[in-house]
Amino acid sequence: MKKYMMLMLALCLLLGGCGKESGQTTVPTEQPTLPPTETTVQPTTMPTQVTEPTAIDVNPLTGEELDEKNDSRLYAIMLNNHSICLPHLGVGAADVIYETCVEGGMTRFMAIFSDPAKAGPIGAVRSARPPYVDIVKGYDAIYASASGAPNVLDMIWENGVDYLNGLTTSYFYRDDWRIENMGYEHSLLVNGEDLVNFAKDEGMRLTRKEDANYGFTFDESVPFGGEPAGQITLEFQSGGKETELFYEKELGGYKLVQYDMDYVDGNTDKLVPFRNVLILNANRWILSNGVHVQMDTVGEGTGYYARDGKLIPIKWSRADVDSPFVYTTEDGKPLSFGVGKTYVAIIQDGAPVEYHD
Repeated sequence: MKKYMMLMLALCLLLGGCGKESGQTTVPTEQPTLPPTETTVQPTTMPTQVTEPTAIDVNPLTGEELDEKNDSRLYAIMLNNHSICLPHLGVGAADVIYETCVEGGMTRFMAIFSDPAKAGPIGAVRSARPPYVDIVKGYDAIYASASGAPNVLDMIWENGVDYLNGLTTSYFYRDDWRIENMGYEHSLLVNGEDLVNFAKDEGMRLTRKEDANYGFTFDESVPFGGEPAGQITLEFQSGGKETELFYEKELGGYKLVQYDMDYVDGNTDKLVPFRNVLILNANRWILSNGVHVQMDTVGEGTGYYARDGKLIPIKWSRADVDSPFVYTTEDGKPLSFGVGKTYVAIIQDGAPVEYHD
């Protein structure tokens, strides 16, 4: 019995020690649940750098920047200008185009290229004429034509012009379609690349002189004013062939119209825009053969310069056939050209020139 009581007492003590104290409540501790944190990584944006192309060279005939070096000698090519042989081919790649009277009331074009390889087929090529022999010498250009009259060929040799005769080489060729539709005399063509190859085969100097000067100074910062000249009409001699020029702002220059046709490059059917227009008055006479016309392009004279729909009177001068034309305003200041192609018309002194807005 005593043992039993001792066991009960131990059991009560054990239960009392394990019991909870009165008035105490144990609250389970719970950690608050937070919404998951979203980490947004902002993309690292580097500023876009626009690299402007750096001009490597400048075209000396147009003032246009080039992305590659070009020290090529210039090439001048005679182009037929009968209405039946139009459009001319390759002229979209020409930098300067001349037009002047060569016999009777007819004119002929001379296209000058700084890079004829870009032109594709060029033509139709016709014979050399006296006014252009003098002009080409001032450009130190390689001159190409479909031969020429004996007196003209003599001028070429006497003036020391590097000359390519298209009738003595397979580099020039006759176009069958032109023979059939325009006539044999309007069919002679040459690819621009072949023109360069022909000059190379002839052992001609292919690069221009370091001190080359072609008479063009380009400065777009110089304000250009003048009289309104949205349309220009000129004759090369009184009652002779007429050429019209229309300024089109969207075109970026003047559109040439002759024989009631827009002047386009037949390779592309695109208009050939002229940023600059020069009209030079010159003395004109007939050579001893009684046929060919010569224009006096050495000495000095007057003329007009048109750009951006405006026109001013100018003066021109030229020391000799080896020198370029020098152009000034009426008060003797150097003439600044706009960047782009130039059309040059050499007309008889006193031939009519009309212009208006």
